[in-house]
Amino acid sequence: MKDQKRLLHKCLLEDIPAFVICGTDICSVQTMEAYYQIAVEKGCNSIFLEDLKLAIEDFKAFQCEEPEKLKYPIKSWKKVKNCKALWIHASIHLYNSLHRDSTICSFSL
Repeated sequence: MKDQKRLLHKCLLEDIPAFVICGTDICSVQTMEAYYQIAVEKGCNSIFLEDLKLAIEDFKAFQCEEPEKLKYPIKSWKKVKNCKALWIHASIHLYNSLHRDSTICSFSL
């Protein structure tokens, strides 16, 4: 799997939309499984799909091993109207999560 922090940084620098999920998010596994199904339907390549499948398994393992770290998505996200502001909020959340050793996964097509 690609270096996720570097991939996210590239997206931020080049203003490319990105999808970021934190392993502590209680909805992350189901979100990734739904994304996997969509990626299959859209015809994404097998290497990408295999990486995604491995990431899903890592998230599942993390959540089983450390259920006390699971959280609901940040409530303030609902109040954000501006997409750029939401991205900045997500980036800050990701940065904070990286420094707490959470399992993080981001993908860019």
